[in-house]
Order: sequence, then C-alpha cells, then structure tokens
Amino acid sequence: MEDKKIQIHSPAYFFALICYDITNLFFICVILYSYGKERKSVYIATLAILLCVEIIAAIVMLLEKKKAVVFTKDTVEFTFIDENNAYALNEIEKVETHRDAGASLKKGFVDRYSSVILYLKDGSVATVELGLTTNGKLKKIENEINKRTV
Repeated sequence: MEDKKIQIHSPAYFFALICYDITNLFFICVILYSYGKERKSVYIATLAILLCVEIIAAIVMLLEKKKAVVFTKDTVEFTFIDENNAYALNEIEKVETHRDAGASLKKGFVDRYSSVILYLKDGSVATVELGLTTNGKLKKIENEINKRTV
C-alpha cells in the first residue's frame, strides 16, 4: 500500500487560529503605538510582553500543524508523540476509537480528547490521545488502520 498522511486538525482550525493571531497582533500593535505616543512606560512594557506572548503562540500554532498520523507500508506513526510513536501494523490485533461527544457543562477540554486504542497481539494495549478532533478524522484513522491490518 502507498504511504498516507492524515492531518489531525482541519484546515478550518488553522484558518481560525491564523485569523485570531493576526487580529491579536493588530490590536496589540495599535494599542502599543497609541500608548507609546503618550510615553506611559508601564503600559508599553505590558503590551510588549503581550506581543512576545502572541508571537510565541503563533510559533506554537505552526508547530501544532505537524500533528499527523503517518501510514507507511508496514507501520503507523503518530508524529506528535515523543517516544514509542510507531507501531508495526502486523502487531496490531484490533483498533478502537473513542470520543466523548455527550453534552455536559462539567467536562473540560481534556475530557473531550479523542483516543485511538490499539490492541496488540502480545496482549498489551496502547492508547494514543489525539487531542480535539472531529468524528470524521477519527473514523478515517480507524478505517485506515483496519484496512491495513487485515
């Protein structure tokens, strides 16, 4: 089979993040300029720190774009995990996915994370947290793993 890469986040997610970052940078720069004309050093220092934080957030957003599930001929690799991120397809017995989509005001973002549960042939279980994803992406990953393990 050919190599395949499935992005975890949708392009709409990154478009929204880029718009948010650009508007934040714009407002911070406008406020920084207006307070700079009045020479209020406390405000200038605070807004300069906010500008640095916003630039760091934009860099993190670009790094977040690299989150993907990469399928090769005989492995599946989760690129956003530091270690033990590749699993041989011939070692996977079955795969399940889980995403809590039930309505609740008590659940946080972490409670809504999607998970891929890999049952390996040696009896061990590996759970990979994907973060916030759509049902469509989760089913696409599950179907691709099932297609390649059969």
